[in-house]
Amino acid sequence: MGGHSKGGNIAVYSAMECDSSIQSRIIKIYSHDGPGFKEDILKGGKYELIKDKIYKILPQSSIVGMLLHHQEDYVVVETPIGFVPTYEQLNWTGLDFSKEQFETVTAQDKEQWIKELESHTELFNKLGERLPAALKARQAALLEAVKSA
Repeated sequence: MGGHSKGGNIAVYSAMECDSSIQSRIIKIYSHDGPGFKEDILKGGKYELIKDKIYKILPQSSIVGMLLHHQEDYVVVETPIGFVPTYEQLNWTGLDFSKEQFETVTAQDKEQWIKELESHTELFNKLGERLPAALKARQAALLEAVKSA
């Protein structure tokens, strides 16, 4: 089970609160950039029962995922375009999808990314002053990150 941001917290909390017959069937709890919990929740016995099943993943520049307290280890995944999960970080139970297939569909072609990001400039120019400066700055930073990767 798992979720992103508050959904990651909901997955962890649900695992803590569910019946033990369900809890025993949970293999992994994926928290993708979940903000964590107040310290009193982490010190409770319910958290202790599931903490070894939690797999927390944070983007390199995470703010939300580090807001509150954490006891579990977490993995930071860095790529030029942001957060990209690895094959091992996803649950493939019941699916016939190999690591090789995953690598094929998630491959990042540097030249293709540069071309795509540069194509946004035309739209940004059309938007002119209506375009938030932060968006234009993010595009420039992302383009630089991809070019230097």
